[in-house]
Amino acid sequence: CGILVLIFYPTAWHGVLCCAVQHDVESTVAAVRAILELPGLSFALAEVVDQDWVAQIKSSYVPVQIADGLFIVPEWSEPTEPAALNIRLTPGVAFGTGDHPTTKLCLRYLASQDLQGCSICDYGTGSGVLAIGKTPAV
Repeated sequence: CGILVLIFYPTAWHGVLCCAVQHDVESTVAAVRAILELPGLSFALAEVVDQDWVAQIKSSYVPVQIADGLFIVPEWSEPTEPAALNIRLTPGVAFGTGDHPTTKLCLRYLASQDLQGCSICDYGTGSGVLAIGKTPAV
């Protein structure tokens, strides 16, 4: 178990601090108030029940069809269409999982283009899913 601390500051911002149950939250918030010189800083506490976080994340990712014959498949899932180009990834919270709308849009565009003989540069990526998505099936 843990404590989720929701920190609020009027008209400016709010943040989240997660800490162990035994943590002295009041002292931490007091220190943040002093360091940031924010006298109006307030907070609320909420207990976070311990869970199997890995299983929870895995259950939220399923194979996704991006275009005809192109799927993003979590590494622990079986492809929906084994004959298709199935990009096997370990999804997480970063870009490159194929889950973000801009990634899907780019993959759909690439799938619709005849880029035979062209080089693909997937610049600044985590997984390289755009370049992989344009790789001809072997």
